Amino acid sequence: MSIHVIGSSDIVIGFQLIGIKGIITEDPDEAKQKIIDISKSAKLSFIIIENKIAEKIEDFLDDFTLKNLNVLITTIPGIGETLPDLDSSSLLKKIIR
Repeated sequence: MSIHVIGSSDIVIGFQLIGIKGIITEDPDEAKQKIIDISKSAKLSFIIIENKIAEKIEDFLDDFTLKNLNVLITTIPGIGETLPDLDSSSLLKKIIR
């Protein structure tokens, strides 16, 4: 299993300090390509993406995770970023769609 983080230098360097591989980028197209590359390089992959990048490629991520069951993708807030309030009813509607 491989674990990677994609995001700004602050996020990536922080994860590299604990031994997780990272890719410093804030370009959505480069992030998409790196996700594809990572998924091809390991049987199982866990990818952590900074929120500000994930928001720009949300449709790609949704489609990618449905087609690639060997890849788990999650998002994290960036430095100084707060988590949005969780609206459970809109989240449930999104899951059901």
